[in-house]
Amino acid sequence: LGGAVADMAVFDEVLPTSIDAAVSAGALSGAGLIVCDGNLSEATLAKVLECSSAANVPAWYEPVSVAKATRGGTVAAGGARRQPWHLVSPNWDELQALLGCDRPQPLEEAKEGPLPGEVLGSLEEAMSSDLAENVLLTMGPRGVLLASSYGARGGRPCAPGVGA
Repeated sequence: LGGAVADMAVFDEVLPTSIDAAVSAGALSGAGLIVCDGNLSEATLAKVLECSSAANVPAWYEPVSVAKATRGGTVAAGGARRQPWHLVSPNWDELQALLGCDRPQPLEEAKEGPLPGEVLGSLEEAMSSDLAENVLLTMGPRGVLLASSYGARGGRPCAPGVGA
């Protein structure tokens, strides 16, 4: 890669009032899933969660970076608890940021054998924090891991028809 431009300023134009206007215009009618990007503001993400919950439409949060991951965390600005996401899809570093770790620790080199205890512990913490009903943790060469509350806390299945 010789160079890149990562200008995400366009996301600053998507405001909570934009979400209200879109919902009022019927944007969620017939929607099966809302996908949110960590480039959206914390207030806009909170509004999407509020509207998705009211419309009974699951919402997926993709953190995009460690610096932006906490925008979709469990506590909104002002300290109010948020509704959990249906799905979050962080990588290892983003998951640690979502769990409040100031300095994410790298995973040890991928090897054969069981997952490191820190991975399972972090997923357990994420599930008990009400961050999301489902956490899809991406781990580079180690692959992905899905943790789900489906069945344990009355969560919705991650895929339509699963468990139905």
